[in-house]
Amino acid sequence: MACTEKYILNSELQEMQLGEGEGEGTVLYDPATENTHVLDEVAQDIIEMFKNPSAIEEAVSKLATIYDEKEEIIDKDVREFIVTALSNNILLTVEE
Repeated sequence: MACTEKYILNSELQEMQLGEGEGEGTVLYDPATENTHVLDEVAQDIIEMFKNPSAIEEAVSKLATIYDEKEEIIDKDVREFIVTALSNNILLTVEE
């Protein structure tokens, strides 16, 4: 049986929305490292997909619907973002 890796947003991060409305981005602060990460609207949408444990394929499918774009294009962007997010402790791998 194939094991699909899942990811989740690091619950230790403090999140603050930028601007007065939705879609202006967000700031994530990591109190453990004192790092601050500023995310644009697209990165914010990707992060939303991982507030609950989710596989890349699930997130890509939902984002493709939101953006009305082909999954192949979304997949590349999401995978690139995940690599960076994992290295910055924004996303964590879900242990199963």
